[in-house]
Amino acid sequence: MAVVPNGKGHLSCSVLLKRGRGVADSFIIPLQTKKELKSFLDMMKLEGAFLETSSEYFDQRLCHGLAEGAALGNAPSFWLAHVAEVLGKDQWKATVFDARHELALMRAELKREKPELLSNKSCRKSLIDSAEWCDEHHFADSWFEDDAEVDNVIAAVFKKKGNKPDAEWTAVNVIIESILEKRRQVWLERLTLNALWLKASKKPPLPWHQMFHLAEIVADRAFPLAEIPLMESIAIQSLGAYLSRREDEGQ
Repeated sequence: MAVVPNGKGHLSCSVLLKRGRGVADSFIIPLQTKKELKSFLDMMKLEGAFLETSSEYFDQRLCHGLAEGAALGNAPSFWLAHVAEVLGKDQWKATVFDARHELALMRAELKREKPELLSNKSCRKSLIDSAEWCDEHHFADSWFEDDAEVDNVIAAVFKKKGNKPDAEWTAVNVIIESILEKRRQVWLERLTLNALWLKASKKPPLPWHQMFHLAEIVADRAFPLAEIPLMESIAIQSLGAYLSRREDEGQ
């Protein structure tokens, strides 16, 4: 989302990106007074993990979305052209997102500017700290798996274990081994994108190099996800989502 002046008011220009869709939607909201602008920005701060980032990051992500959509045969709506016109953007072109390439660029930057952040000590600290991200940061509120395949895996555990004390912990481990490992590439992309997002942010909620470390570890298929505290937290959240839904259904 970008907010730009428009006469005596402002325009909010938003682009919605979705994995497996590309540029899913675009829209413009007029904000005619300072009061409307303030109310709108306050609402955004309350409803999601919004951070002020650079225009370059906006461009980069938009180009990623265009490439993904084109590969899938999806064309963005005509509103994207209007957003480009309002923002004065004529340089957008499809650029394929390559997580490993982006990680290599970030590693090169750290090696050049802050090599101490590439130390084993820094990497270990990032791993340890990641255990609390799902509890402490809004950007991780939706970091869980929640679909029919996950339901089946968890249900199978409880069917076998019944009400044994270790049933939930067994379910967490099975989620990591049977779901998260299979979707490792998805989480690699998500962590890399979040590292880029934090890097482009003026006031990131945590240092971007920590997210970079987690992405690099996930990129290493020889490193078990079960040994990554963040992935354990994601599995716990996935189990929690399943249990909450079953409770709501009265089952």
